[in-house]
Amino acid sequence: MKRKSMTMAACLALMSASPAFAATPELESYCFAQAEQVRPALRQPEKEAFIAGCIADHTPGPPAKPGGKY
Repeated sequence: MKRKSMTMAACLALMSASPAFAATPELESYCFAQAEQVRPALRQPEKEAFIAGCIADHTPGPPAKPGGKY
């Protein structure tokens, strides 16, 4: 497994372990359907990256810290 794939898998594992950032099954289904419609067809690593990006785009981020600074 390539380093990038391992990093993505670790990020997805952390996201699924944290209920605050977990994607709903409906969102996962939506993103999977969107990945299936991409032409030319995506290979498996590309499809996983597409789905992860889709979920990230449709999931709210963590709340901002008080004071507006990170």
